[in-house]
Amino acid sequence: MAGGGGGGAGGGCFYPRTTNPSLESPPLLSLRRRSKQQGPEDAVTLERVLGITAQTSNGLTCDPNSGQVAYPTGCVVVIFNPQKNKQRHIFNTASMKYLVSVGYPHDMKVNVWDWKLHNNTFCDVACGQGKMAGSTFCISHSGLLCLFNEKRILEKWIDLKASGSFRLLRDGRLLFGMALKACFSPSLQVTLANCICVSEEFIFCGCANGTVRLFQAHNLHYLSDLPKPHHLGTDVATEPILRKPDASFPDAIAVVFDPRRHWLSCVYKDHSVYIWDVKDISHVRKVWSDLFHSSFVWNVEVYPEFEAHQGCLPPGSFLTCSSDSTIRFWNLENSTHGPFKKNVYSDNLLKVVYVEKGTQYLQDATNLPDRNDNIGYLDVKSGVRVMQISPDGQHLASGDRTGNLRIHELKFMAEVMKFEAHDSEVLCLEYSKPETGNNCIQMISCGADKSIYFRSAQKVGGGINFIRSHHVAEKTTLYDMDVDITQKYVAVACQDRNVRIYNTASGKQKGCYKGAHSDDGSLLKVQFDPSGTFLATSCSDKSISIIDFRSGECVAKMFGHSEVITGMKFTFDCKHLITVSGDSCIFVWRLSPEITACMKQHLRELEQIQEQQDVGDSAWPPRIRVEMFERVPRQDMVDFDLEEEEEEEEEEEEEEGEEEELTQQTPVKDDLHP
Repeated sequence: MAGGGGGGAGGGCFYPRTTNPSLESPPLLSLRRRSKQQGPEDAVTLERVLGITAQTSNGLTCDPNSGQVAYPTGCVVVIFNPQKNKQRHIFNTASMKYLVSVGYPHDMKVNVWDWKLHNNTFCDVACGQGKMAGSTFCISHSGLLCLFNEKRILEKWIDLKASGSFRLLRDGRLLFGMALKACFSPSLQVTLANCICVSEEFIFCGCANGTVRLFQAHNLHYLSDLPKPHHLGTDVATEPILRKPDASFPDAIAVVFDPRRHWLSCVYKDHSVYIWDVKDISHVRKVWSDLFHSSFVWNVEVYPEFEAHQGCLPPGSFLTCSSDSTIRFWNLENSTHGPFKKNVYSDNLLKVVYVEKGTQYLQDATNLPDRNDNIGYLDVKSGVRVMQISPDGQHLASGDRTGNLRIHELKFMAEVMKFEAHDSEVLCLEYSKPETGNNCIQMISCGADKSIYFRSAQKVGGGINFIRSHHVAEKTTLYDMDVDITQKYVAVACQDRNVRIYNTASGKQKGCYKGAHSDDGSLLKVQFDPSGTFLATSCSDKSISIIDFRSGECVAKMFGHSEVITGMKFTFDCKHLITVSGDSCIFVWRLSPEITACMKQHLRELEQIQEQQDVGDSAWPPRIRVEMFERVPRQDMVDFDLEEEEEEEEEEEEEEGEEEELTQQTPVKDDLHP
């Protein structure tokens, strides 16, 4: 049965009642320094987005005056400055289902087209510039580049798969284009075209296998091909080597040209972004590039902090895993450590581990020409579902969606073990903490059966068995849980959008408050910060909230992902929250200085308590006993007595319910077979 003592939405059960209203249900560390004008929307700001969701050139543009490039990432538009490597963000909640066209000067009409419901032959279109302003250029997936004149009549076209171009004469005859000098050698042929971009001088066509083809705008003469990007499966941590003849490259799916700087921005099908300097087409150079996940990102893990470079990764590193069958190592700081140096592909990406030998999952499958456009993001049953870093920071365990479990050592990224652990995808894995002995290990589980089980490890014969100590039955489905740093409380994310807090020793509910401010959806994820001061929650409506653990007050709320949030982690420096989603993007949120200060203050207090416990009870300072309903002049004394009261209450409950708990224990094998 559910434990008693459940609190309301305000979480008042955490605190003793007082006659002073100002002391009722105070937060553990109140945000007094926060400005009164600052609301939950301002407490957290989006600092960095690692990802891109542009499917065509319609999702990519640039500003010739500033050189900035804009592209979508979920429900956020990133304004990126490649020279300074800085981002600005515009939040948007539109579904991007419709396309608006304005007819000028012909019909002066505004039309709204349900463009996703039709599979047209042409996949991209661009208007001419300068002397060709009256012309329209179109490209089809089959590889046709077409030129329509001012009268909207097809004037000429080029078949990118053939060895020439064609002109349509006035009498309707076709003229083979040898005179146009557009002959291609067989090595230049492409199998698929995706996007087009036109300037006053050039036409850029993005094609399959990393090909971007360059033509003259006024006569469609072929000029050259741009350099290809990285090959699929490349190791970003090593120096570029000579490419193999049979290497495959990601398809170019979006291009945009900056005529002022002569920069061409290209988005490829594996969600990589390159900016090329094409001022001298005979010597094209790369200005900037980055490589992102191309499919669902399932999990994020922050690398632990170690002293004096004892860790395998630089400080501030974090890891993500995805359905694209990769595990990626990121670091947004400028520090380098060990074998990880700055590479030519990305300023943020340290390493990519490919868990599959093939490259079939590395490219996004959502923008295929024959795909049903109502599907949205495709969830392919592939890739890495979950991962966990060992407490000593030396190994990484990962489970994929086919049931395999892998162990990588992190110093040289070598796979040391792989075995078939499950018949289906691995959903969870965890390392045991080295500081816990067998008598201290406790396992807590919750499930779709609306139950929470508290089990304790006990030695039975030559092994260990988990004995059930408490069972809590709720009236709502439980989706996720997390234990605070003191291991005294467990927070559970519930289907009714509430966060329920339970005591790990007694199994009793100690609090209940809203985990999301929406009236729709369910609470899917919950995560404590490193100090146990705040909770981060995510809802099925794609919103994120940061909640004061003690009071239940929402101190920040955010949105920006276009798909369900699949993972959240606070960084150990208490400055950032990292969220990942099914939209393939990684959002790095910067916490306000007030939130960071509260977390660090609580960590210092916990360290002092730990030091006092290590010294012994004799070293403890005298404690003032504060009775219920008595006014306490210091805020921290309220929380101090709360801990003391809860400890005494737990001891009494354990003594009174010892016999009852024994009857609830799950029978072991020895009990069934004497």
